[in-house]
Amino acid sequence: MEEFQIDRDNGACLVFKGEIIAQVSNEQHTLTIYLTEAERFVCHRLDHSNKKSLAVVCDDHKAIIDFFGCDCMAKDLYIKAGNPPLSWMSTIFWRSCTRWNRFFFTGSI
Repeated sequence: MEEFQIDRDNGACLVFKGEIIAQVSNEQHTLTIYLTEAERFVCHRLDHSNKKSLAVVCDDHKAIIDFFGCDCMAKDLYIKAGNPPLSWMSTIFWRSCTRWNRFFFTGSI
């Protein structure tokens, strides 16, 4: 396992041992999910335009979706997270986002 340090704007610096589970980038943002040695998730969003760094520690898929949301880039991240060891999570992420999108556009789940 590799040691990571995330300097974030929404709290104290995070230092942990773990691995990158999934990462997606475009010209505006980089989204990353880490799996820590303690089997928790660290979610990190880096905004390249203003160098804003936000990160949270999550225990489940709901907290991860609450942090990243369900836009196209987040869905790409969730699909990448579906590779082992988190194959079960990709399905949960996708279903949660699909349900959220259906509610957002129609007002009903």
